[in-house]
Amino acid sequence: MLRPQTNLALATLIVLLGLSLTALAQTVTGTLSGTVTDSTGAVVPEIAVTAKNTETGLTRSVKTNAEGYFLMSFLPLGNYDVIADVRGFKKVIKNGVVIELNRNTVSNFKLEVSTVDATIEITGETPQIETTTGEIKHSLDARRIEDTPLAGRNFISLV
Repeated sequence: MLRPQTNLALATLIVLLGLSLTALAQTVTGTLSGTVTDSTGAVVPEIAVTAKNTETGLTRSVKTNAEGYFLMSFLPLGNYDVIADVRGFKKVIKNGVVIELNRNTVSNFKLEVSTVDATIEITGETPQIETTTGEIKHSLDARRIEDTPLAGRNFISLV
């Protein structure tokens, strides 16, 4: 008599455990990467690259590797100001770099040699083509959702 109830409880536990593991696998972050070069196109290693979220103030810093490449994984979604700064070069600031869900945003820097302390500020960077994967993705913003014709305004029709 206890055996069918035990089997049912065990099966329910396994299903719930499986569902909880798939929920943990979901991410709500993005990635920022890029390469830092000088005015001649040569890579510049050991450059400090800092990303600051303009909405929350979160700041993350990394250094480029020997090939001038940097990678910031698991950045919360939002708009960032990204700064590349090293002594002997002009500081470069890119405003409005958007980190989107499960997307690798590539932001390359080209530094110019500086004899005096100078800053270059770039605003309104154009979105780049996704070159790291062959996927085609886009996000639905509020305007696009409102403009999409839906049968009976059922949100499941968006899927």
